[in-house]
Amino acid sequence: MSELKGTLLTMVLVIAVFGIIAAVLIPAFQQSAQDVASQITISSSLG
Repeated sequence: MSELKGTLLTMVLVIAVFGIIAAVLIPAFQQSAQDVASQITISSSLG
């Protein structure tokens, strides 16, 4: 029974860690994408 509890705890911890990483990285990538899009818009309007 303790092996099952350990496995479930590990699964929950892994899912939590991936959730935290996703919560940090997704907004950062969205901000970077907006910055790149604005730079492309500026570059294409100059050319």
